[in-house]
Parts: sequence; structure tokens; C-alpha cells
Amino acid sequence: MSNGGSNILTYHLQFAESFASGWTDVEGLESPSLRTIRTLSNLVKGQSYKFRYRVMNSIGWSDYSLETTAVAAQAPGKLRVPIYDSSSPTSIILDFDSTVDNGGDPITSYQLEMLDEQAVTPAFALIQTYVSAPTTQTLTDLSHGI
Repeated sequence: MSNGGSNILTYHLQFAESFASGWTDVEGLESPSLRTIRTLSNLVKGQSYKFRYRVMNSIGWSDYSLETTAVAAQAPGKLRVPIYDSSSPTSIILDFDSTVDNGGDPITSYQLEMLDEQAVTPAFALIQTYVSAPTTQTLTDLSHGI
């Protein structure tokens, strides 16, 4: 953003719920603020918010920026351990309970990984990616002993 040839004196930040018509001042209007990073508290998990800002120099206020939107969310909670159902010498059937706190935003995929403890450097390997919550997975073609 151009300062118009004069130093910026304050940033004025506003936010609103995405479908609201009114705006709430966060900072920079009542008292000057040159902060360019701001953390907001007491937002509603899963709620979508819109933000905009403007700046002031010795000549006056700029126009407001274009709006951006963000959802108050965090990473999903930890899933429960897969449940052993049954097995054969070369396959294992696992059941899943995929109920989890979604963190305020829909879960878009799940991944199943398996630890290969017999590898030179034991590591998890991706077995399957799901676009919806899995309920059962049959692992086949397993080497004996895994």
C-alpha cells in the first residue's frame, strides 16, 4: 500500500461476521497503532469473519482495503485408535470411529498410515487417503510378520 509520500501514522483494522452489515473497530481509530499483526480473541469457533483496514498519513485516511474472510478454526482433535477387527496371515481388518472435534471447519480428508518397524529406519507410510470418514479398512498383501 502506498503511503502517498507521507509516513503512515496509524492502521485502522475492522472486522465483522461474514454476513453482517456493520463493522467493529479493532484498533487504530481511537488511538494510533502501527501494528501489522493482530490476534483477535473471543471469536466463535466455526464462524466466518471478514476483515478490512485502511491507513492514515498526515493528509488523511486511505480508502478501505478489499475485504478478506477467514474462519475461526483450528486443527481437528485427535482421532481414536483404530480398532482391531480380525486378521489372516496376509491381511488385517480395522474399524474406525471417526467422531472428532472438527476444529470449527469441515474435515476434508483422512489418512491412514502404518508403521513399518522392520525397516532400517522405522517410519510411517501412507496406506490410504479418504475424502469422507472411513468406517472399515482391510489391509492386504502384507508381508508375514508386519
